[in-house]
Amino acid sequence: MADIIIDTSSHYITDSDMASVSTTTSSKARWTDFESFGRSIGHTNIPAHVVDQLLGRDLVAAAPPAHFSRVLFIPRHDRHIAHLPLYDVSTAYARAVGDAPMGSSKYRVELALMRRPTGDGHGDIVSHLLTVHGGVRGVLERRGGDAPAETTIALPGSGSGTFAIDSGRNRRTNVSASFPLADQRTPGGIIRFPYFDVDIGGREQWQWQIHPCEHGALRYTLVRSSDDLQPKVVAVYHHVGVSLNLPADYSEGVLLLPEGGSEVEAELAVASLLGFLWQLRDMHPKKRSLTTKLFRGRRA
Repeated sequence: MADIIIDTSSHYITDSDMASVSTTTSSKARWTDFESFGRSIGHTNIPAHVVDQLLGRDLVAAAPPAHFSRVLFIPRHDRHIAHLPLYDVSTAYARAVGDAPMGSSKYRVELALMRRPTGDGHGDIVSHLLTVHGGVRGVLERRGGDAPAETTIALPGSGSGTFAIDSGRNRRTNVSASFPLADQRTPGGIIRFPYFDVDIGGREQWQWQIHPCEHGALRYTLVRSSDDLQPKVVAVYHHVGVSLNLPADYSEGVLLLPEGGSEVEAELAVASLLGFLWQLRDMHPKKRSLTTKLFRGRRA
């Protein structure tokens, strides 16, 4: 077993809603154009797959590759976590979501209802264990198999979106955020949709991408590309929950990996995911408590 060290209101669909969607082509659609329409999804009898089509999503075509059947569950956590076990939930996941397209309304609900592993002796399989020291440094131990050499992840200050991964084999991987997509303005603040570039050196490029219109705003896909190769999916992360955007105060989700794939690539996917989720929570606006809102209004 090797160590990986880490420094670390009701709203119904109206004619205007339908018109605004039907006159917007999917190739030019922006997630912010569907804010009103998106809030109404839970209050309509329109079939879920029709709603997805109206939002410009072809979720069947965007499904992860069929052999991505190795699924790790990342329990709910924030930067105050001390111990974070990651569980192999491949069988439970397949049983829970069935053939529901990833990102669809049915998928999100079924995933949210999936039994969470607790590690209390019910056959839960721990894949990794993250132990965090001081809120910024932790050790990620991989359980079973041929573990890679020691890897260090140095997390910077709040919100910078840049960190480095040292594999222990004289190989340094820099991870940095970029912002190719427009921000989303909401009553609670501005939501950003950063990409995370994983610089592994050489001609290959790795990038965690989010496509809020096409896939929904709860999914990140790790894509590998190079000048002479077609882009290839390395891993897929999806948040567990039915919110419209990734929460700012915690993370919880599943990571899909190829069955029988490279363990080195899998470890880099896990490490970079934990790192960018750590940073992503700082980039999103935090919800203010009712007390804060009341006092602010009184001062105004």
